[in-house]
Amino acid sequence: GRPVRPDQVELSKSRRSVDLSTALGRVNLRWDRSVEKLFAKMPERAVQTAMKAASRVLSLNSFPPHLKQGDYDWKIVIMDKVPSNVLINMQGRCHPAWMRPPADIFISARHLASGCSDAYYSREEASVQLQETLVHEIGHAIEFLFLGNGMGRTERWHNEGFATWFESLGANYISGGGVNRSKVRQRAAKAWHPDWHPRMFQGTGADYARAYALIATLAEKKSILRLSDIYKYMGEKRVNLLQAIEQEGGWDLKTLKSKTSKNLGLD
Repeated sequence: GRPVRPDQVELSKSRRSVDLSTALGRVNLRWDRSVEKLFAKMPERAVQTAMKAASRVLSLNSFPPHLKQGDYDWKIVIMDKVPSNVLINMQGRCHPAWMRPPADIFISARHLASGCSDAYYSREEASVQLQETLVHEIGHAIEFLFLGNGMGRTERWHNEGFATWFESLGANYISGGGVNRSKVRQRAAKAWHPDWHPRMFQGTGADYARAYALIATLAEKKSILRLSDIYKYMGEKRVNLLQAIEQEGGWDLKTLKSKTSKNLGLD
């Protein structure tokens, strides 16, 4: 009985709905007007900025052209109080946004603007958080399309690793962006442990950083083109990503972790 799309979420009587033309196609955006006081930038401007940042990542990093030209059918809702019939699983951790394939993005504004605490960020800081979070969720939709026929073999570790990596690249194109590539790499280096296995992913901050490190190494040391081949192989051979990396990419997990340690400057 839960709504399956953002345009089915029941907002308050004071709400807005706009259709935007963005750098990554059409977006239907809806939000509670009450959330506007939490952010220095209006929601439609935040979405435009995030889409432009994501588009620049795709254009400047040798991604396959179809990812920028894809018909995503974006639908985004920014909620003040999350309706009880909308799925949100905090799992004891701050998780203020989520994406449902193909390109549906849900954001709990108060969770995001406060870091799931009682102390709110400044409106300027909250705006940066909103834009970077949008880029992260856009990254999920990008990976979903990138996977193609391999999407049925997805696992959460690389879903979050890819989106975190994508967000770290997009943050460079957001004014005041904080979680950029340099900072994420520092976090990953601090969190990295050679005995960690992707199946141990539980959604902690350290898990996100380690999953990011694996995807970043794959993209940076092999190339995004090779990552595309590996994703394609997943669908063709019906294997998971680690199996595809070994069979198509030539790196077993031990090699991938060794390359990751070196990529983080730890060896």
